[in-house]
Amino acid sequence: MSNMHAGTVIGKGGGSVKQMREQSGCKVQIAEQVAGEMERLVSITGAASQVTHASELLVDAAPTEPPSHALKLLLSNNQVGGIIGKKGSTIMQMREESGAMIKVEAAATLTNERVVLVNGVRQALVGRLIGRGGAGIKELREASGATIKIESECVPGTDQRRLIISGTPQQTQVAHSLVQTRLAMGP
Repeated sequence: MSNMHAGTVIGKGGGSVKQMREQSGCKVQIAEQVAGEMERLVSITGAASQVTHASELLVDAAPTEPPSHALKLLLSNNQVGGIIGKKGSTIMQMREESGAMIKVEAAATLTNERVVLVNGVRQALVGRLIGRGGAGIKELREASGATIKIESECVPGTDQRRLIISGTPQQTQVAHSLVQTRLAMGP
């Protein structure tokens, strides 16, 4: 989760996150802020239905800006296989039904975990990213080293356009943080 949203989600004296734990029945932990990092790790542990409920509460608790939420999941390679499905059928179905951009990052060499990004950008906010004459997206690409592409058409049945970020794991993480920051800046 973004550092700037952490305080709202945690709440005064930890009240909001405590309520989230009680309502969902999950163990919910938010890591301390690390100097230089723009995000914090949120760990949600419980049964699948409980984790789903806690995730919904987490998204609802975050401020409405940016109006597009991104979710990073840290999953084992076995769990990622379940998300991808046979020949990519499961992940394709999830993309079509949700209208979200879902990307599975390359496996790290020393761990048994992979990052899965779920993201979509509302049509009304695309201008913030592209900028005048494409200057905004060019700046994001240069700063991150990643390839950033915004699809020209909305996902059918939604007001969201797919944002595709590709590059090394470090480049995609930097680009993702820069995009989130740009969206949070306002018009």
